[in-house]
Amino acid sequence: SAAPQLHAQRIVNVESRIACPRCEVVLKAGPRLGDNEGLGALVAEPSSLASDNMGRFFLTQFTNAEGPLVFDSLGRFVRQLGRRGLGPGEFQVARYLSIAASDSIYVADPQAGRMSVFTPDLEFARSVSDRPLSLAYPFEVLAQGQVVVGADVATKDRIGYPLHLYGPTLEFEKSFGADTPVYRPDRRMYSRRRLARSGDGGVWAAHVSEYVIDRFDAGGHRTLRIVRRAPWFAPHDAPPLSVDPEPKPRIMAVSEDTLGRLWVVVLVKDNRWRTALGWNLPTRLGGGRSPMPVILDDDNYFDTVIEVIDVRTT
Repeated sequence: SAAPQLHAQRIVNVESRIACPRCEVVLKAGPRLGDNEGLGALVAEPSSLASDNMGRFFLTQFTNAEGPLVFDSLGRFVRQLGRRGLGPGEFQVARYLSIAASDSIYVADPQAGRMSVFTPDLEFARSVSDRPLSLAYPFEVLAQGQVVVGADVATKDRIGYPLHLYGPTLEFEKSFGADTPVYRPDRRMYSRRRLARSGDGGVWAAHVSEYVIDRFDAGGHRTLRIVRRAPWFAPHDAPPLSVDPEPKPRIMAVSEDTLGRLWVVVLVKDNRWRTALGWNLPTRLGGGRSPMPVILDDDNYFDTVIEVIDVRTT
């Protein structure tokens, strides 16, 4: 396999001290998505959410066999995108989606083994059958139309790389993103990345189980690495609850704002985490007694930390 592309990179270490003590993050409530019943109701846990330049929201769900749901800028249900089936513009499971700068909608369907593309008018445009492309747990469409996919691909030339680059016509180009390609099936979070487009046309890729965030250009070359030194975020292997039920920190999302600052959303242990666990499965999961602890209250299990890093001055 090819050696990792690490030229022209810059490494920034972010310490625990607050660079701007007087700054604050103010959160405002946005639209609520999902109807109480009908096609606009959420029947499973959301797996991805994206918005386009018109303010519309597009949402997929982990176990829902129907197409993505479309909501307007006020959160009102508009329509379902596609329907269940194997024909053009149809889905077996619409698992993840991403919106291009042109407002085209890309949807990964792991059950059908393909990725489908819809126009801004919500009309089916094309699909490409590619197993690794369809297995994307996150993916981003870059400014020039390339697609960066996060997935474990166990082939000789791609194994151990967490990210995979596809061209604008969705043809595979290269795998990248690992200092040293290592495939660890025993570490569930090892190769997971949270992705977001960067203002320079590339992509941010945040490690899930350690506070390390890389920025790659559109060719898959790393140009910046951010390492956050925080006592409350020790790198971990994310063991199952049956082995260690104590919450482990994880990066859940990254996003670059219009000023070039990087926003990082992190889940950390809540002091009440023990009260969030139980042994009886909720009705939505089938009910009955579980052989391992079950998280019954995410609000008591995790706290959320939002950090803003100004990568222009660090």
